[in-house]
Amino acid sequence: MAQTQISDVVVPEVFAPYVQLLSTNLSLLVKTGVVASSPALSSFLAGGGTFIDMPHWNDLSDTLANISGDAGSDNIRPGNAAAGNDSTPLNITTGRTVAIRNNRNQSWSAMDLASQLAGPDAMSAIAGRVAQYWVRQDQLQLNAVIEGLVAGNASLVNDISAANTVDAAAGNLFSANALLDTFQLMGDHKQNISAIAVHSAVHTAMQKLNLIDFVSNSEGNVGFGTYMGKSLIVDDGLSITTDTDNSLAARNQYFTVAYGTGAFQYGTGSPRVAAEVSREALAGNGGGQEVLTSRREYVLHPAGFTVNTNVAAAQSPTNVELTASDAYAMTFERKNVPFAVLVTNG
Repeated sequence: MAQTQISDVVVPEVFAPYVQLLSTNLSLLVKTGVVASSPALSSFLAGGGTFIDMPHWNDLSDTLANISGDAGSDNIRPGNAAAGNDSTPLNITTGRTVAIRNNRNQSWSAMDLASQLAGPDAMSAIAGRVAQYWVRQDQLQLNAVIEGLVAGNASLVNDISAANTVDAAAGNLFSANALLDTFQLMGDHKQNISAIAVHSAVHTAMQKLNLIDFVSNSEGNVGFGTYMGKSLIVDDGLSITTDTDNSLAARNQYFTVAYGTGAFQYGTGSPRVAAEVSREALAGNGGGQEVLTSRREYVLHPAGFTVNTNVAAAQSPTNVELTASDAYAMTFERKNVPFAVLVTNG
């Protein structure tokens, strides 16, 4: 059988943008609108710096409108007895959010990726594996951020889970009512929910409850059906197990996340060398080895929050660091934060 090495099929200058495009096309988070591309973040990544400031205008306050009258202006008639009839203009305030640059990479050896590949589609096969890897990495990072946000912001979560699996009862499990209560955490902005991410165990529970619509030509159906017209994403990364004391079973928690469109903002940069193939001449006792390295530079930022500038011990935060309860601080009014989380035992 013909053996194709990575260097035979990968041209780094072509490979890197190919992987980036394929990653975007494969991502369910992008397809469902949970992650929205941000030209501002991408523009920031073209320059230097670890953090990006993103000022924004706050919404106008709901101060009651004035009742119109016919009294002359106080400025024109300063001595008249009806002074004070002029309205006082209100102001508009600004806010500030801060996002952080991520620099990550991974390498694979030729034996894992390309030693048995042959034919004109070899690069597509390699690129597909690398792109799928980065899609899964994005999902893991997003879940880590959600875990930290839930830990630090009670207003984001509807936790109906029991303290341990021994005490768990029907009321601690997923239900349509519990999900609707979770939607309500977003107030009148709940109409903006476009996707729901669930663990596969919760997805099965939804099927048993006959809550899922499977319409093949539905725009919202990305493969797992829809609920109330909202896209369903199944992700087993939405499970957390926390040990309790030795006399009790572990607390199995499942996160069900309701996302509004643009819940996360995404920007992409261009590392100096985004992809390269190198040789290790002494590997294999001198037989040699090829290594493919893929590098990414990006911002993945939750809407309505600002990152703690002390979140990372190194240049970029790890997923573990992002799960800290103080990794982000809320800067938007709660109902303007486009996600809510239901926590159940199953």
